[in-house]
Amino acid sequence: MNCSGSELNALPKMTPNNVNKIILSNNKISGVVNRMFNSLSELVVLDLSHNVITSIDAHGLYQLTQLKELDLTRCGLSEAQLETHVFAWAGSIQSLVLDENRFERVPTSLLNTLNQLKNVSLSRNPMDRLQTSSFAHFAELEAIYLNEMPNLKVVEKFAFVNLPKLKTLEIRDNPRLIHLGGKIFGHNVMNIQQLFFQNNQIEIIPEELSKNLPYLIPILIGDPKCQFPKAIVGQSFSNITEKELEATCPSAWWEKCPGDCICYRWQDSNFLPMKLVDCRGKKIVDFVPYGIPEEVTGLDLSMNGIQHFKDNAFVHLKSLQYLNLNDNDLREIPVSTIDNLAKLKILLMNRNAIAKIETNSFKNLAVEKIEICFGHNDISKIERASFISLNQLQIIKLCNNKIDFFPTNSIQSTPVLGSLDLSNNKLTNITSDLFDRANMITSLNMAGNQIDCCEMLWAFDRMTNTRQTECGAPFTNVGKNVDQITEDTACVPTTTTTTTTTTTTTTTTTKKRTTTTTTESTELTTTFLTFNSTDDPDSGCKIKLSVLLAFFALIINNL
Repeated sequence: MNCSGSELNALPKMTPNNVNKIILSNNKISGVVNRMFNSLSELVVLDLSHNVITSIDAHGLYQLTQLKELDLTRCGLSEAQLETHVFAWAGSIQSLVLDENRFERVPTSLLNTLNQLKNVSLSRNPMDRLQTSSFAHFAELEAIYLNEMPNLKVVEKFAFVNLPKLKTLEIRDNPRLIHLGGKIFGHNVMNIQQLFFQNNQIEIIPEELSKNLPYLIPILIGDPKCQFPKAIVGQSFSNITEKELEATCPSAWWEKCPGDCICYRWQDSNFLPMKLVDCRGKKIVDFVPYGIPEEVTGLDLSMNGIQHFKDNAFVHLKSLQYLNLNDNDLREIPVSTIDNLAKLKILLMNRNAIAKIETNSFKNLAVEKIEICFGHNDISKIERASFISLNQLQIIKLCNNKIDFFPTNSIQSTPVLGSLDLSNNKLTNITSDLFDRANMITSLNMAGNQIDCCEMLWAFDRMTNTRQTECGAPFTNVGKNVDQITEDTACVPTTTTTTTTTTTTTTTTTKKRTTTTTTESTELTTTFLTFNSTDDPDSGCKIKLSVLLAFFALIINNL
């Protein structure tokens, strides 16, 4: 019997008593009142989806002893709107659909009378986590569907226990799901054949997930792109050959590994063969796991909430080349802890709470790459000589911080520094002597800063990609991409003065500073472009770039 979309607010009065299927979807039914289906004892399938049901009375499903399938999709239901024993009179239900309602947790107390339940769907509900033992009362369950939940972030340890008949579990298309507790299955969950995890934000499928699942056929995670290791980044997982994986992925487990960490040998095309200890997300707070072998060359301590280290934490790791401290709560760079890592090449401290980089923060290191970007890093101050005498340093990434001034003397004696990333900070300019301090720099990323384009005129000849950099000043160019600015139009003049002299003294005044320059020359003709400072002293620059460069050239030639 199909009464879908009939604008009904109750069960039709002429409903036959022997009907076994009723579709009442897309109507105006606002509640399931006591004994509403009292005369339909042979009903097997009931579809109440897409109604605005504000309540279901305790006896609302009375006499539905043969009911097998109940669909309550998109009815606006929450746990508070339902009586505790609302399903007690329909204990024969085997398939229950509660999609797109307002359940913030699995409503265990409401469902615990459904002893024959085989399939349950709670997709598109506002749950933020699946708690331990969420389905422990449903020993007959064969399939669980938990898809498309916008707030779901965590599946807790042992969320699925006492489910000996469970064969299918779908947890897919949850855009905020990032974490699976390693042991989400209890010991008596052994018959799972299909797991669906595609289109989540899960970075790691724990090894424990598939343990004790002898009948598991596929773990379906879609066809994701490889993000690690670096040699195969961007390739579809289905297109990777076994030979490629053998060459780039962990190849041999160590017999003993400290704590809950994972130890393996790793061959990557960009690094030396590495003996890596992977302790990601192991709740390490302020210590290095006991028992790490001295010969280890890579250590990953990311995602642990670490706030500080003891001074001697790494004292025995003399061979360490790779240290990953991403996604912790470090307030400062652990100088006294890392200063003995003479062989360290790569140091990662992204997404911490570091506020400043002090002088000599990286002394005694042979480091080649330093990253302190993103997230909760709030670096606003870089002290002089922060990166001094790092003879092997090639890459510095300080993106997504609050840096408003970058002292060029912070990178003294970095002869091979080639890449400096200062994107998404609060910088307005970088002085030209940066390239004098580190003359090997070939890549300077200033994207996402509000730069004063006139203060940066010196850099035009060196810029190759300016599409993501906007002018923050002067007023006439605010918001423009740098690639829209030319040498002739960057600073529009209001007056022009031409002077021919053997001795020229120029005084330039802005709101920011006063500069006096005296130049001597035997034959010098210059054109100065100035602005009326009484109207808007910051409305433009003082000197046209081509003339400015010629002016400085004459100064140098006469020194």
